Amino acid sequence: MVSLVTGCIGLMVTLVIILLMRRDRLHVSHGMGWMIIAVGFAFLGFLPGLFDKFSNLLGIASPPILALTLAIAILVIKILLMDIERSRIELRN
Repeated sequence: MVSLVTGCIGLMVTLVIILLMRRDRLHVSHGMGWMIIAVGFAFLGFLPGLFDKFSNLLGIASPPILALTLAIAILVIKILLMDIERSRIELRN
């Protein structure tokens, strides 16, 4: 049941991102990154066993550890991209 709710939340977030991009509230380059993450949540929500198999394939005993590691890596990359964009804007000004 929890996985179904997670999948539905991922799909709803994807729809919200699409609406924000259509209304020019979110730039397309930023929106595509968020959309990939939201679709990933939906995918993992509807197919939770696939994530367990992937973590076992990598030799990780606990799948939540893999999820947390991936989440932290994605957040670090997103922060780095935001800093690069901010630096570019500061140089332009």
